[in-house]
Amino acid sequence: TTLVGDWNRRCAGRPRLEVRCDPACEMLPRALAAEILRVVQEATTNAIRHAGATVIAIELRRDAASCTLEVCDDGRGAPDE
Repeated sequence: TTLVGDWNRRCAGRPRLEVRCDPACEMLPRALAAEILRVVQEATTNAIRHAGATVIAIELRRDAASCTLEVCDDGRGAPDE
């Protein structure tokens, strides 16, 4: 998408974003889309700030009953307690 390309150019690809979005997600209600955006922003910020991620993969899928958001990164995991 254009936003992802702009991000990768502006940030020199650090971290690189990889985004996959089910076309059915284009018709989400505005309030739900705003909530999903907030979750993605928080997850991305945490991956950069706390895990030192260099690649962040974001996937949004939708079926008849639900929406699934998956955010994965290559950063450090939380320490074992």
